Amino acid sequence: MDIIKALILGLVQGLTEFLPVSSSGHLVLMQHYLNFPLPPLMFDIMLHFGTLLAVVYVFKKDILVISKSALEYFKHKSITNNNVWFLLMIIVGTIPTGLIGIFFKPYFESLFTSVLSVSFALIGTAFILMLAELLGRKAKNERISIVNAILIGIMQGVAIIPGISRSGATISMGIMQGINREVAAKYSFLLSIPAVLGAIVLEFNSVNLNILTNNWQIYLLGTLMAIISGILAIKTLLWVLRKYNLYIFSAYCVILGSLVIWRNM
Repeated sequence: MDIIKALILGLVQGLTEFLPVSSSGHLVLMQHYLNFPLPPLMFDIMLHFGTLLAVVYVFKKDILVISKSALEYFKHKSITNNNVWFLLMIIVGTIPTGLIGIFFKPYFESLFTSVLSVSFALIGTAFILMLAELLGRKAKNERISIVNAILIGIMQGVAIIPGISRSGATISMGIMQGINREVAAKYSFLLSIPAVLGAIVLEFNSVNLNILTNNWQIYLLGTLMAIISGILAIKTLLWVLRKYNLYIFSAYCVILGSLVIWRNM
């Protein structure tokens, strides 16, 4: 892999991981139509680590406040604190994601070879985004319930399917349940941290670290690109949620999915 391809993959990973258009779906389409080779597992891990750092950077203040509240919990033993409750709901939401990953990941990974399945999944993402806008116009609740967390966690697990946007599915599920748009987005992004960390740990045992010796510049540049583009994507989506709606991303997914279907008819 050369530097240009590493930068492109980092850019695509960072943007599409957080904008509700599916990073995995775009990776499949890039491989099929642009002859992009499947990146080495170590490079894929580094890109995901980059997007993880992007979330930590954007939400660093929230993470610090939640962490401080969690430490104070051990002194006062009260979960009435909103930050402690938010952390608990992240843990609750992670459970269904993990179970779906354990039991269905092999099946979902088989879909990475089919551009048609990706195209239909992209249209599915578009439908989810439109549904969120139609059903969540009066979403004002700022507290995540256990039921909210479980359903959002399920959607995060389903988003293993290439073409289903993780951010789009989880934020939309939150909005459809009446959760404030910005709270739903913050929960979605922070919920991704344990999921990405878990995936990195599981995949790390399968990589050869010696590959970094001769290619560390390429891996570093790709990771930096994922971090920078990821930060921009998160801030862009938060801005869109505050000022506009998700229809623009829905339209993009419909157009892209329809074009792929048309090409393969």
